[in-house]
Amino acid sequence: MELVSSQICKTGDIGIYNNLFGGKLLSWLDEAGGTRLLNKHYLCKN
Repeated sequence: MELVSSQICKTGDIGIYNNLFGGKLLSWLDEAGGTRLLNKHYLCKN
């Protein structure tokens, strides 16, 4: 397992019960998945 990205959780990302908004988490997962896919594609292509 490798670290693909890290995010800073801002106060705007937190709801009234101190939980991270689900949409924000999914956005971060999409970004990390896309980054990993592109890195793997370009590393295997060359």
